[in-house]
Amino acid sequence: MSGLVIYCSRYGSTQEYAEALAKSMKWEAISYKNVSAKALKDTEAVVLASNVRIGKMGITKLAKRYRNMISSKCKALIVVGGTERDKQDYYLDIAKKNLSFLGLKDEQIFGLGGRQKMAGMKGMDSFLFKIMDKMIKDSPGKTEMMQEVDYVDIQHIEPIVAYLKK
Repeated sequence: MSGLVIYCSRYGSTQEYAEALAKSMKWEAISYKNVSAKALKDTEAVVLASNVRIGKMGITKLAKRYRNMISSKCKALIVVGGTERDKQDYYLDIAKKNLSFLGLKDEQIFGLGGRQKMAGMKGMDSFLFKIMDKMIKDSPGKTEMMQEVDYVDIQHIEPIVAYLKK
């Protein structure tokens, strides 16, 4: 079966997962910026992989644009955020708010932890975190929200590979 892992990655975590998954499946990983209608038409299966930023998934516009081609071929959705992998309810909620129109089942949605590194943030992300840091005073969640984290573990794609191969 031919397949595409289409990813939207802001700082690299989602791209790492997408490329590792594509390699395991012997498929192609491609940035959402480079997807064409022809590529979607010519493939049998699609996995979408997207970052989460302020509750929004970066791949939503592409999924809406190609909804008719993607919905019948989408085998899985990978949601990558700045929280631990074990918080699957968070990832399911994000997926449903952003991509409910694809009609995916819960078992097709996989949440994976990403990175949050303040030093690497650019533009609006950097600005927003600086504003939050100044605005929020002594909140119990502030320390957690402002800390740098790295939850990326490529081995976490193994259940996705197993799911896709069954």
